Amino acid sequence: MAKARKQKPEGGAGGGATVLHQKLCLSIDMENQLIYGYTEIKVLLAENDTFALHADSMTIRNILVDGEAAEFEYSPHWKNVDGQPSWLSVSCPKTAADAACSAYISSLTGESVKNTKLVRVDYILEKAETGVHFVNNVLHSNSQIRRAHCWFPCIDSATQRCPFDLEFTVSTDLVAVSNGDLLYQANCTVCQFDVSGATGLGSPAASTDLYGTQTFGSYGKIRSLKAVAVLQTLEKQMGPDFFRKILQMIVASTRASRTLSTKEFRHLANKIGNLERPFLKEFFPRWIESCGCPIMRLGISYSKRRNMVELAVSRGCTAKAEPGSDSHTDGDIQEGATGWPGMMSVRVHETDGVYDHPILPLAGEALQVVELQCHSKVAAKRFQKTKKGSKPDGSDDNVDASTQENRMSMDAPLLWIRVDPEMEYLAEIHFHQPIQMWINQLEKDKDVISQSQAIAVLEKLPQLSFAVINALNNFLNDTKDTDLAGLLHLVKFYKSRRFDADIGLPRPNDFHDIPEYFVLEVMH
Repeated sequence: MAKARKQKPEGGAGGGATVLHQKLCLSIDMENQLIYGYTEIKVLLAENDTFALHADSMTIRNILVDGEAAEFEYSPHWKNVDGQPSWLSVSCPKTAADAACSAYISSLTGESVKNTKLVRVDYILEKAETGVHFVNNVLHSNSQIRRAHCWFPCIDSATQRCPFDLEFTVSTDLVAVSNGDLLYQANCTVCQFDVSGATGLGSPAASTDLYGTQTFGSYGKIRSLKAVAVLQTLEKQMGPDFFRKILQMIVASTRASRTLSTKEFRHLANKIGNLERPFLKEFFPRWIESCGCPIMRLGISYSKRRNMVELAVSRGCTAKAEPGSDSHTDGDIQEGATGWPGMMSVRVHETDGVYDHPILPLAGEALQVVELQCHSKVAAKRFQKTKKGSKPDGSDDNVDASTQENRMSMDAPLLWIRVDPEMEYLAEIHFHQPIQMWINQLEKDKDVISQSQAIAVLEKLPQLSFAVINALNNFLNDTKDTDLAGLLHLVKFYKSRRFDADIGLPRPNDFHDIPEYFVLEVMH
């Protein structure tokens, strides 16, 4: 136990200190079963207070307080030096109340002005006996039942809980796995970081000034997310069976290496994935070797005369404009006649059924009007006399959705419309349809993504009508269709994999099956 020399701690580790935050930075040597690094603890304590830590069976190299070296004592096996327990024994409710009152008054009288200190402890842990375990090429921790102090200095008490930042450095052939949110991932040999080409995946020009790993910092996270999205797009273009065959070939034991270049993957996509070369010739340069993704702005208008939906489309790009370029619309960069390969699907929910229209081009003119034929009929109405000034072609019969936000969609056989419902493309989509159609989408679509999209639009309306408020309230309180059955089954599955049946508590993390660990971590 490491502590200051001034005085003994009162009432256990930490003295009167309160831990606000702790950061743990460790390097791990699997071959020698060695852990070394430091921990930084942000602590709140009084001017002359004692700060004590639990640290068992480790070598403390030095301790800094606010950047200055501090004297410390280290007892390898901590014991209560005062020989007195840090708890009170009670035998009845009255004595329990007296003890609680006494402890509360004591805490009030002991209050003083406290300051925030930053304590850094550098240490080495060799061949730990508990807390962490080296098993072959796997190192896993077990901090339950006050074992955390067996592998890093801390106040190992349930009363001293605080946020943690964890940073691990491992060999390039290993992976560090932890709970929490991933802040960054870096390679120790990264020398220079190129910001301008951060979202290009395979362009030599985009990676000229980027060495080591290409998953560094926030831009590296964007690269990783884009890589996954592009692979998902390819999988949907070629089908899951063909894509699975490619993956099986990559990880086959007969291959000398399980890595392959972009050119090799493109060849497999053509040979095994059954994708035509013209498509691949456009797909790889646009999605992999270039930056940016499409920005689609869409609005609808319904023609009663022709029973047709007119879809107005404005296509842009998230990439930066070239110097001197004047091709901007609403702040987006227009791609003109280039664009992206493929056709985006539009799903129309009509009164008589659901119809998919894979006719929205991602290339060609930046401003387009696409027509979608409706299959349902509008209910017959009483004949109304033609208005003065109407045109013989019936063009005045168009119902513009942008001017009918407060009317229910009774003059059209449309319930709601979704653009790219299967999320086949990495794109930013801004779609405009009447409010009632968003309400229909929220109330009748069983897809949670569709429901979340409707909620996101409705909650941003400048004025919420009673219809919108009622729809949101009904959705919030409607459990008759689900009865939370999915959640119950999920909890049951999680407990079957993660809990110890004998004690009813979670088992220690097991990293022998990394994919299984990630599944359970997401569920948690």
